[in-house]
Amino acid sequence: IDAKKDAKEEDTPAAVRERIRKLANANVPRAMVKLLEGSASDSTQEKLFEGMGRMASEHSVRGIMIQQGCLTTCLQLDKGEKPNEAEQKILRQARSCIAKLLVTTNPSILTVSQ
Repeated sequence: IDAKKDAKEEDTPAAVRERIRKLANANVPRAMVKLLEGSASDSTQEKLFEGMGRMASEHSVRGIMIQQGCLTTCLQLDKGEKPNEAEQKILRQARSCIAKLLVTTNPSILTVSQ
């Protein structure tokens, strides 16, 4: 019985990809952008950028994420001249998200602001 239970609870890569697609189509990236536009704490920003980065690992939703403002939000992130340790981690996550979003994007379709 335990073996059957473990097999059902296992999260397959296909199931993860499908969930990410559903989240992107439900405008979750836009909601994350809106949360980041507010006065979010460092820990909230860290988790939001972590979530964006994980979503961006699914190549089929990268265009949707760019359309919903994820790329612009990541590019506009500014932590000053001497960011503290938490801010450095946020910057790394934002930069990683930018890299994932742009790795398969045709640069000619990006706007000047991006």
